[in-house]
Amino acid sequence: MIAVVILWVLLQTVGWSLIYLPHVPDGFSYSAGIEPANYPNSIEALYMSLVTLVTLGFGDVVATDPWIRIATPLEALIGFALLTAALTWFTQIYAPLSRRRALALELKSLAEVNYAERIGDQDPTTAARVLDGLTAEVMKARIDFTQHSETYYFQEEDPQLSLAREVRHRRRFSVPTHTTTNGPRVPESLATNAPNARPKTSTPRSRPHREMRRAA
Repeated sequence: MIAVVILWVLLQTVGWSLIYLPHVPDGFSYSAGIEPANYPNSIEALYMSLVTLVTLGFGDVVATDPWIRIATPLEALIGFALLTAALTWFTQIYAPLSRRRALALELKSLAEVNYAERIGDQDPTTAARVLDGLTAEVMKARIDFTQHSETYYFQEEDPQLSLAREVRHRRRFSVPTHTTTNGPRVPESLATNAPNARPKTSTPRSRPHREMRRAA
């Protein structure tokens, strides 16, 4: 991320210096004590471009050529926009990366205690709350990958924070399902303890069938 921002700055600096280079040194006014003949024109152009881009404004070199006087404020505006865009990008990308790392740690913690294998022994309400929270975090990570596709290129130095490494544990929660009598499908391990599960009842016989049985 930092390398991309630095690359942007370097490209802007070199590009604007090529605009200033034909006008060095005649198109600029130098402060007392600065002798432009002592420095190569290319270095002077790079220096002027970098100082203008980062909006430092030392004042030791001032443009006097009319076209350069128009170009320097434009470069300063681009530099300010570049700085603002970089800071905005940093703040926007931090939240998705944090959620991704938190999901990786949560999957790792559940896998270490074999929660998927022991889910049948858990209280149904507690297990449902854990699974609902895990599902919500997975959906958030999916949305983050859609809206911030550049996060695909971020590689975690700590393997424990890598979602690509820990996401394999999510498949352990894909247990067979069982349909209860009142409709909703729940994990088979929780079906017998589900609070809203109703015991199966025999299908009532029709009235004509009962009357025929009595006659017999």
